[in-house]
Amino acid sequence: MTPVADLFKTLDCSVLKDINILVTGGASGLGALIATSFVEYGYGTMQSGHKQSQHGAELQSPSQISTKRLNYVSTDVTDWQSQVTAFKSAITYSGRRSIDVVVATAGVGGQPFIVRDEEPPSLDKDHPLPRSACLNIDVNAKGVYYTSKLAQHYFALRPSLQTKATPSVRKCLVVIRSLAGYLEINDSDYTASKWAVRGLFRSTRSKMEDLGYRK
Repeated sequence: MTPVADLFKTLDCSVLKDINILVTGGASGLGALIATSFVEYGYGTMQSGHKQSQHGAELQSPSQISTKRLNYVSTDVTDWQSQVTAFKSAITYSGRRSIDVVVATAGVGGQPFIVRDEEPPSLDKDHPLPRSACLNIDVNAKGVYYTSKLAQHYFALRPSLQTKATPSVRKCLVVIRSLAGYLEINDSDYTASKWAVRGLFRSTRSKMEDLGYRK
């Protein structure tokens, strides 16, 4: 297993020079913070979001790409083919035709299981579908599963022989669980999706390690 990180040790960002990183949900929130932090160090970074945003449009401006090597692709993480397209875009953009780190941050919030002022039960009127449940599970659970599987698949892609040496960094997949994957909170659909991510992490970590990847 990957050794426990020493949180008191100064982070050496130089080891990340020239690596190619894909961040899902990179147009806003935590994903945008992670992606732009990498970009500030000049890393080859590619962002994808659940849908196109103004922030994403700004990040893909020519000045951003030329000086900070940033590639932005609008992506629906709930759609397998959309994610495949994002991965291929990130890989071909890097120059080495490979990918080193994948960070799955795309996610949406939830709603309580029991809603205040809920309509009383009736056989004459069907209960409405929970507003966020389907999207929440699709983005937070299925989307992360798709991202994880594609990361495992494309990590094995051999880099182009015509480019410079591959950075000495182990391939790495990062998934975001949050405390909702451990605690009892009110937004049940969000909590369920994060427990799903936790289960995915637990069930695939050792297998990714066996392939030489970090997770």
